[in-house]
Amino acid sequence: MNISQIPVTILTGFLGSGKTTLLNYLLQNRRDKKIAVIENEFANYAFDSQLIDKRVAVLNSISSGCICCSQSSELLETLKKLVDTKPAFNHLIIEATGIADPSQINLALFNDDFFVDYYIDAVICLVDVMHIEQFLLNTDEAARQIGYADVLVLTKTDSVSKEKTSAVLTKLKQMNPIASIYISAHGFIADIDILNTKAFLSTSVEKKIRNVKVPAQEKDDAQHRIKSMCFDFAVSFDFFALNAMLGYIADILGKNLFRIKGFIYVQDFPERMIIQSVAQTRVFQKGPKWDKDEQPLTKLVFIGKELNRDFILRLLERCLSNIQERSLV
Repeated sequence: MNISQIPVTILTGFLGSGKTTLLNYLLQNRRDKKIAVIENEFANYAFDSQLIDKRVAVLNSISSGCICCSQSSELLETLKKLVDTKPAFNHLIIEATGIADPSQINLALFNDDFFVDYYIDAVICLVDVMHIEQFLLNTDEAARQIGYADVLVLTKTDSVSKEKTSAVLTKLKQMNPIASIYISAHGFIADIDILNTKAFLSTSVEKKIRNVKVPAQEKDDAQHRIKSMCFDFAVSFDFFALNAMLGYIADILGKNLFRIKGFIYVQDFPERMIIQSVAQTRVFQKGPKWDKDEQPLTKLVFIGKELNRDFILRLLERCLSNIQERSLV
């Protein structure tokens, strides 16, 4: 990212989770930001856009289709037009429909034209603690939104017991251990600048990934069988072989693979390599150099539905620089 690029926050969450409430809070209270909003609604009439605070710098509505699929081209056209819109803005929020798949939104954005003017700051998912367990039982979309998020925000916690909130919090940590989790009260979120997390394509998340633990054994999530898996390797990878293998894994798993994020120890490469997957697209960043007294390490977190740990591990091990070496797991 550079100083001329405009940060983009993608706001997701299942139907009724409180996205517009949070959006209005930000518009009313972040006077330091000139915020533009792209509001996506599935219906032909952009009803929700009528509920957005008029202090928004620029408001664009994309209706009659979800921008994660049929309207992705309209999203890109809107982004191009916004660059020259007056008044000027310095932050963009894309509020997706309640049934949107955020990985497909990001896939639509991953092109050279987008990164000339914008960068993705974070994918934020609002989680309605009252109803999320039922949503997970009955839908695919709610699970994808949680699995793909950089930041999870719990809403409606004032309407349930502390025990209920705690149970949901535990489940979310199991489903997406690399996401930061916060609690919202009427749109207000303490202890975080929600518009400046730099969580999507950033080396700053490495510490959080390092703290993800490898489970002693897999546990099935009775609700939707969502799993997060962590793979540690203390030996280097052949980068080109690994990149090709990750593409193969993405092709095989298809929509069951929500996300891959982590850092890689690459053979004959002084820096760690940061990886972020977007559907079947992978983005790599150079991270900091390994310290002289530091043991280089690869740590990859996979999040998805009905993943097979042994299958993924066997494929990853084929890409080690010395195929006789084994992983830490």
